[in-house]
Amino acid sequence: MNYCKWLFLSVLCFCLIKTHPLFADDGDGPVITGSFKGSYQSFFEESSEKPDQDFYSEVQLKINISNQLTDTVQYVASPLMQEHNEDWVEKEFRMVEDAIKRPGTTFHELYFLVTAGDFELSMGKKILSWGVADGCKATDVINPKDFMSVADTLGNPDQHKIGVPVISLFLYGSMLNLQVVSVPIFTPNRLPLESSRWSTTTSSSNPTTDIIWDRELPTREQTENQGGLQLSSSSLAEGWDLALNYYQGFSPVAVLVTKSVFPEIEIGLVYPEFHQVGFNFSTVWGDFEFHGEIAFHETRNELEDVDYEIYVLGLNYSWIYDLPDFFEKLNFILEFVDKEISRERPDESPYYDSGGGQPANESINGRIEVGIDADTKIELMASVNYGDENGYFFRTKLTHNLKDDLEIQLKYDAFDGTEESYFGRWKDNDQASMTITCFF
Repeated sequence: MNYCKWLFLSVLCFCLIKTHPLFADDGDGPVITGSFKGSYQSFFEESSEKPDQDFYSEVQLKINISNQLTDTVQYVASPLMQEHNEDWVEKEFRMVEDAIKRPGTTFHELYFLVTAGDFELSMGKKILSWGVADGCKATDVINPKDFMSVADTLGNPDQHKIGVPVISLFLYGSMLNLQVVSVPIFTPNRLPLESSRWSTTTSSSNPTTDIIWDRELPTREQTENQGGLQLSSSSLAEGWDLALNYYQGFSPVAVLVTKSVFPEIEIGLVYPEFHQVGFNFSTVWGDFEFHGEIAFHETRNELEDVDYEIYVLGLNYSWIYDLPDFFEKLNFILEFVDKEISRERPDESPYYDSGGGQPANESINGRIEVGIDADTKIELMASVNYGDENGYFFRTKLTHNLKDDLEIQLKYDAFDGTEESYFGRWKDNDQASMTITCFF
């Protein structure tokens, strides 16, 4: 066991000891919860590029600890340990998750929170959320995401966020709330490994070609001014939740540039600097909830990436009454997403996209949740790329509580479409999965 794991275990033991009622100032003790999760994914078809990978399995242990140190100060610690059968996890502790693989041990979140009246200050590794959409949150740009398993990220935009070192100041007002965020350390999206069935980089036309991938992460000096602010209100307009935000920093999505082709192919991954203005709203009309987001994204270096706007418009409708006896609740969510390029790269630009597009580009997303009873829920989800690149994704999921602290989830995912579409490129990856989670 290396010193990083010893450090992780020492910090974890300190948290557990410090949060014991004997050490708590108010004698009430800490709040300690957690989960142990195991999942198994089986693919129906053999991958043309990864024929030896017909299943994936992983385990994850997460502990959530929160403790009130004084009347105004508390801390939150969420130690996380995980493993995967296909070597997706590195065997060491890592606080800043900027490596290609997932960390074997880390803190999902670890921060101090100071609250006093209309003032709230948090410092540490944290997950924040901007935006109101269900699937594609156009204005939510603070935290990167884990895309190592594409299917897992679909329908769960918040669940696969990666915590980042952050300082967040929140001021509550009578009419407006202000949040100011500083993110001094850059963390990129975690992409599928080249050895994975979900890889976006392996060329099926020449699978024997070895490519050297060179990630050019921004330096600490470059990211010291990374951050943004958000103004939000629930009282400026009666019945409307409104938010206006601004963020500047480096995109967690890399663009590619070919550095050499002989004697070896070397491709650089560059993370463009950008700034973005966003607006979102949510309101209720009768039994319907309507929400929307718009983001204006501008790249600092015009050679590196395009400028674009993303539009999201959605509705949510819940049936609770007048349902058949075998339903307890029925919830319907529909969202329309569109992306418009306002400026293309100039012809002389050496940079290009990784290919495949993003699911947010011109898509219609729908989800139906059916509550059978208090312990059983069925979810049907579909996402369709329209336009020139047609593709779709469909999911059926059953969740059942075997006991109060034991849950089983059965899921079937299907992909199809043209090779150029985001979903069509995964059409060999239809899968069935089972996940068992024990809560404590």
